[in-house]
Amino acid sequence: MNSDLKLRLTPYKQLTKRQQRKLHALIKKLVHYSVPSGNTYALHLDPIENDEDDTAYTLSDGKHFDIYIDDRMPHGMITDYLIHELAHVRSWAHYEHDNHGPVFGVCYAELYRYYLELYEDLLC
Repeated sequence: MNSDLKLRLTPYKQLTKRQQRKLHALIKKLVHYSVPSGNTYALHLDPIENDEDDTAYTLSDGKHFDIYIDDRMPHGMITDYLIHELAHVRSWAHYEHDNHGPVFGVCYAELYRYYLELYEDLLC
């Protein structure tokens, strides 16, 4: 198994401290890129015990975003879900009411491209 795949499949709690720091640096850059200026956010990387939301979700009052991601998932899934949730944050800033509408799709694609630009420097 190559090192990239091994990292993506490693559960968050089994990452080394260095790998966790790199993941958090990536998260910080993705969030900074996504959360509209003047807004605040909180990332909750903990087990989700809510039966209605099993992996990740975001709550917002329009100015503050609470992003919840279950930390029992592997590194790669956490990253994928973070990109998904941040695409919601960006599309809501464009006042899109359809949670998975066309603006969401564009925001997701932009975030994923940005993630790929950051990947080599921040994770390898």
